[in-house]
Amino acid sequence: MKIVSLEQSVVQRERTMRVNMEEMGKTMTARYDNTVSHIEEIVDGLSRRMYR
Repeated sequence: MKIVSLEQSVVQRERTMRVNMEEMGKTMTARYDNTVSHIEEIVDGLSRRMYR
């Protein structure tokens, strides 16, 4: 009985960890995309200033 309970606990923790990792991956992807976009805007602005 105790082994079954421990197995269920492990399965639940694995599920929670997987969901957390997926959410972290989505957050990091969004943050990366935002950073790239910001850098592109800065480079764009600098390029316009240089070629005036």
